[in-house]
Amino acid sequence: MKEKMVFAPASVLFLLFVFLKQFYLFPSGGMGAADVCLLLSFFILLAGCLKKKERIGRVREDGFFYVFLLFVIGINAYYGIRLGRNEFFRYTFFWIYNACAIWTFRKLVDQENETFLLWMNRVVKVNIVLQLLVYASGHGRIFHEYWGAVRYQGTFNDPNQLAFFLFMMVLLLYLYRCRFGDRSFLIFYLLALPVLAASKSTGILLGFLVFTLLAGAHALYLEGCRRKVPSKVWIVGICGGFLLLGVFLWWIWPAADFDVKTVDYNMLTRIQEKIWKVAHGGLLGLFLDRGMEKLVLYPQYLLYGAGEGGFDRFTLTSRSMRFIAACSVYYSAME
Repeated sequence: MKEKMVFAPASVLFLLFVFLKQFYLFPSGGMGAADVCLLLSFFILLAGCLKKKERIGRVREDGFFYVFLLFVIGINAYYGIRLGRNEFFRYTFFWIYNACAIWTFRKLVDQENETFLLWMNRVVKVNIVLQLLVYASGHGRIFHEYWGAVRYQGTFNDPNQLAFFLFMMVLLLYLYRCRFGDRSFLIFYLLALPVLAASKSTGILLGFLVFTLLAGAHALYLEGCRRKVPSKVWIVGICGGFLLLGVFLWWIWPAADFDVKTVDYNMLTRIQEKIWKVAHGGLLGLFLDRGMEKLVLYPQYLLYGAGEGGFDRFTLTSRSMRFIAACSVYYSAME
């Protein structure tokens, strides 16, 4: 009981971090109230470990992560010193910050387990309901595209931040459900959908759909094993799933003259926009859409890293003669 009292302040601070992280009062990248709570929680736990001379890290379980973190620090430090740019060191602190969050969460779970996870589950549910209420009340922030279309961003500075936050909340609820059997998961899963759709984040939607399919398939597999369903039924079910996917793609497939700026701007038309770009530009179109042409022009950085910072080094990649030549060859082959 005494050990739990020692870690209670750290638990409260971490839960405050999870709750307050959704409120962006200042530009992204700065220190907010949520970040202060996380760091206080981290240092309280670290001081407790040092005082008791406990093992701080889990080398066996987290060894690869710490090795990766060391490479990040080393690569960013190299470019920061070589180019004389302090931003490389600033982005390094973001990675260290994330490592602190992971370590703090793991430590709190080890110390309090069910009690901490129960309260974490409750805070996550409050977050989802709160974002839904803000959306329903019409007080959320709006992001404007350059041609006038809008995307909802809630209490965040960017629609993708909102979508990512909701996705993480749903994943945390699902993990809790898998471990403790929380039957209310489906309710909060559905409550998150309207806000996620309003953000119009196609990347997060894709992740959300993949998660839904995998979670659904896992649930059906467990139920099928329990009921001893024959293999023929599984084959028919899988074929039926692919058939439905094909029908859906046929239904939403965009016309050759599709232009997202001339249609109602929603999640469906954003998906059609991505499909149109890939269908008419191939893999190259996907690379251009996601800014991945840098992988073609600078493949050497895949080996030893480019560092996180100095992004202006690559802003003129689309004007590179090599890239223009590659585009010309590609489109000539398509004609």
